Amino acid sequence: PRPATDAEVTIEARTLLGQPRPVRTRRVERAGVVSWLGELDSAGRETLAFRATARLPGQPGPLVADFSRELHPAE
Repeated sequence: PRPATDAEVTIEARTLLGQPRPVRTRRVERAGVVSWLGELDSAGRETLAFRATARLPGQPGPLVADFSRELHPAE
C-alpha cells in the first residue's frame, strides 16, 4: 500500500432552494487509510445537494463528486 497522501478537501451543501449550508470537515486517519468526514446541523427532514472536491498534490485538477441526500435527523 502507498502512504497516505495529504489532500485539500472541501464539502459544500445547498438546500433544494439553493441556500448554502455550512459543513464542518475533518480528516481521519486509521491504519494508514485517510477518510474525510463532513458534519452539518439539520433541524428537520430535508434534501441537500452536496459537492465534495479533493485536490491532490501533483494532480492537474481536482476530483469532484456531486450527490444529494435526504436527511432524517433523530427525533
